[in-house]
Amino acid sequence: MADNLKVTERMKNWGYIAIFCCLLLAGAHSFAAADPAVITDIQYWLAPDHVQTIIFFDRAVQPSYHTRSNPDRFVLEIANTKDLFGDRSLDVNDVTLQRIRVQRLETGTMQVVFDLSRPAEATVQVLPGLNDQSDRVIVNLFDQVAQEQAQEERIEQQQAVQELKEKQHHIVVLDPGHGGHDPGATSANGLKEKDLVLDFAKRIKAILEQTAPNVKVYLTRDRDYFLPLPKRTEIAKEYEADLFISLHVNANTSKKAQGFSVYTLSEKASDDAAALLAEQENASDILFGGAETPLPLKNDQMLTFVLADLSMTASLQHSLEFGRISLNTALANLKKYGIAREGLKRANFVVLRSAEMPAVLVEACYISNNREEKLLDQKDFRHNIAASIANSIKEYFAEIGETRQTPQMAAVYQQEAKLDISNEPGDQQRMHVVRNGESLSLIAEKYHIDLAQLRQANQLASADMIYVGQQLWIP
Repeated sequence: MADNLKVTERMKNWGYIAIFCCLLLAGAHSFAAADPAVITDIQYWLAPDHVQTIIFFDRAVQPSYHTRSNPDRFVLEIANTKDLFGDRSLDVNDVTLQRIRVQRLETGTMQVVFDLSRPAEATVQVLPGLNDQSDRVIVNLFDQVAQEQAQEERIEQQQAVQELKEKQHHIVVLDPGHGGHDPGATSANGLKEKDLVLDFAKRIKAILEQTAPNVKVYLTRDRDYFLPLPKRTEIAKEYEADLFISLHVNANTSKKAQGFSVYTLSEKASDDAAALLAEQENASDILFGGAETPLPLKNDQMLTFVLADLSMTASLQHSLEFGRISLNTALANLKKYGIAREGLKRANFVVLRSAEMPAVLVEACYISNNREEKLLDQKDFRHNIAASIANSIKEYFAEIGETRQTPQMAAVYQQEAKLDISNEPGDQQRMHVVRNGESLSLIAEKYHIDLAQLRQANQLASADMIYVGQQLWIP
């Protein structure tokens, strides 16, 4: 009896093992039979120092990659994947990249091979599908020779900038928004924001070169490629810009929205529409791979620091002044087209977060408005917009003149160090010298006076900013 029980128990154990193996085999078969991921498109853009390739997928993937030599190539591999168009080859014929080859191995692994013209450093970024965007893999191939040349050019650039400063020339950096695989707003008829604003920038530059020899213009990009938002401001800093203008056209779900507007940096948006626009513009780095670690859209701590520096250098005041001039000039020049005045607004734009220069973001009409879209598609209209912005730049620099030059940060620090006026409440001089991080409300509270009284005593409007070194009468 005992022997029979042992046999029965062994049979049960073998039965469990058989069932377990069957489950394993079924799972393996199910995994192997899973539908492969599909490459739906491949696009590339040529930047000055790198080639950017975007590979689009119908679902999330996890690629592996490596480099090979003799000949030089970079290989991306994605398991259980196929190409919608089958094996193929895309000729690039760039100094960095000869071609992109797509081939599926017998194992089901898809290889994307980048045949290099010369050595390059590669970075790979996997982007999830967000806001109607497909899952993507971004490959950047940085040309080592081009990077070395760019470093030499930066040294020459710094020398050129210093010569311009010595000659008291003004430097303007124009930033055509979006670019490359980030088209910006797109109209129903296929008009793309990235193309329009690049056209604006080139026209403004050409106009100023002909009519304002004391103004030097640089562009953050002069071709169709993507730039992360912080990189745009970094370029302006490298050129020691006296003015930074980010160029855009607007879009809205309502086709009735229309008009021309100019934005300056603010912690709090002037209205809900401005706040939404800033969030949409700021999202480009997350949606299009501008940063390996996504930038927070509401970084209040960083913005507070930036605004403290802005008040210290008076850059925000100059931004508001240029915004007023550019808005008035544009509306006067575009009057015959019936363009509405949407106004001078404020919002938290990442691209304006610079503490070293006046900076504005221009929204030149609505690509989503049928009438304005047709106008934007006309060369004459785009030239009028460019001419109005160019005239605004000349008027702004003429207005600030020699006595209202944008104060440099170092100079303001020196000014603050030399001031010998007490900031203690009860000082008989009743004069307060603004220090870093102070605001009108804090100063009013410090002296136990009403904020409105402080503004009235110093003839300040409610929207006025203060800056380090500014002397305020205390009533």
